[in-house]
Amino acid sequence: MLNTKLVAFLRTFSRFDLAQFRKYLVSPFFNEKEELTQLFEQLAASEMVTGKSEKMSKS
Repeated sequence: MLNTKLVAFLRTFSRFDLAQFRKYLVSPFFNEKEELTQLFEQLAASEMVTGKSEKMSKS
């Protein structure tokens, strides 16, 4: 994934800010496009935004 302006912008968000932005995006009043919510969820979970690697473990 490229280091875009959107990723750089999302990096400035705290955990609280990301949670509040997520609430805003899932609100049907402000956003009617499911694709934006899906994009945000993928970016918010990515290492580029969180700075943490998401390792999947098999249980």
